Amino acid sequence: MSWFSKKLGGKINRNNGNRAVIFLAWGDDFIEKVVFCLENSEPLTQYDVLLFTDSYTNVERCKHLFKKVIRVPFTFSGLLRKTEIFSYLPQTYNTYLFLDSDTRVIEDISLGFVKADKYGIALSPAPHYSLDHFWGFDEIMTKEGVTCCGQLQYNTGVFFFNNSEIIQELFNKWRALSKKYQKEFKNDQPFLTLAMELTGIN
Repeated sequence: MSWFSKKLGGKINRNNGNRAVIFLAWGDDFIEKVVFCLENSEPLTQYDVLLFTDSYTNVERCKHLFKKVIRVPFTFSGLLRKTEIFSYLPQTYNTYLFLDSDTRVIEDISLGFVKADKYGIALSPAPHYSLDHFWGFDEIMTKEGVTCCGQLQYNTGVFFFNNSEIIQELFNKWRALSKKYQKEFKNDQPFLTLAMELTGIN
């Protein structure tokens, strides 16, 4: 039994019923990273945790850590798979936190949920923060009719969002852009910022 379940007396017992934390992982290495995150992120114990994975990855040894394991028939490979999971979100939650598998939560995260409830999405700047200088992404921006003027790029490794129609529209645009340019660009992150530009979401 892991530290995560030992600390709760062997049960995953959370009380924030309208909020959930979601991970995307496939293959043993990424699953182990998610397990490490959960075992070293005590603030997550109060939320339902959902795992999105492919049709093949074996999660029997750790499925007790998740409220639900959701199998997705991915059409993309690699990082672009992140854009596909939002069509499979259970409608039982109001607000979500997406976490990359290599994260660790060390303090209270409720403010992120509050801001996502209020504004639709809450996220932070990416380390490589200039969208039009990100590995030639300016070419894709130009093709989409977006003027390159130093737009801030946002980090898709940690972000909060609600289940509103406008955010669903944003994620649909994110996936559509990824599909349209997948042969030219394999990183999901700049496509989200571009989708925000095109849908007018601040």
